[in-house]
Amino acid sequence: MIATPRTAAGAFDRVAHHWVLLVMSDPDQQHVVRHLLEDAGFAVETAASIRAAMRCLAVMKPSMVILDEDLSGQ
Repeated sequence: MIATPRTAAGAFDRVAHHWVLLVMSDPDQQHVVRHLLEDAGFAVETAASIRAAMRCLAVMKPSMVILDEDLSGQ
């Protein structure tokens, strides 16, 4: 699912065009971090595994990738 950027009150408009790929295996943590990023004005794509992240990277070029430490050995 690709989210469109939401601009929270007081968020910096300059980040609204930046895409973040958030790779986290824990759905609760993913949910919290995703909403924090969206409230800051980022567009967020999520993946629950390295394999899913690689599929995302095949079709998008994010400005930043946030990788869950638990997945780093996958």
